[in-house]
Amino acid sequence: MRRIFEVFFLNFKPTGAAEGIRGIFPYTNLWYVYGFLALLVLFLTRLRQSRMGRAFDAVKLDETAAEAMGIDVTRAKLTAFAAGAFVAGVGGGLYAHHAVFIQYDNFDFKRSVDIAMYMVLGGMDVLYGPLLGAFVITYLSTALQFLADWRWEVWGSIVILVMIFRPQGILGRDTLSVRRWLRGSPVTSG
Repeated sequence: MRRIFEVFFLNFKPTGAAEGIRGIFPYTNLWYVYGFLALLVLFLTRLRQSRMGRAFDAVKLDETAAEAMGIDVTRAKLTAFAAGAFVAGVGGGLYAHHAVFIQYDNFDFKRSVDIAMYMVLGGMDVLYGPLLGAFVITYLSTALQFLADWRWEVWGSIVILVMIFRPQGILGRDTLSVRRWLRGSPVTSG
């Protein structure tokens, strides 16, 4: 199926076919990125704290129980998909104006794996988790350039270790949240 879409878009003239889209004006600068990032963080924080955000959590934990509690599971999933598509669209738009050229292989399999690893390493339950994951992976990519031939093996090992020892990622919702860190962790007896 992936190959069918690839061949289709390689020959689809409105998107520039195999040549891609050229001549995109470079509107993006660091202030635009920070501004959109702040707006997206505000949007996602408000969404997460809303009734729909609580429905997302319920559906993620147990679809059957969420449906039994009266949550429209299909609506929650579609809303989550639409919110994710919106965030990806904003990111893609900023990237297009930064790169000034879009081609079908800008986001190939390796790039998709990198983006998924941002979430897995940083933590999927916390809004800032993927940002931390992106920072750590970008830093490690620079620091470990001498392992160019072993890059995928190193990343695979890191992901396996994180999934074994920290399945919630570096910033898990319950174990290491910013709010808990700021107020200090409670001392437990026993």
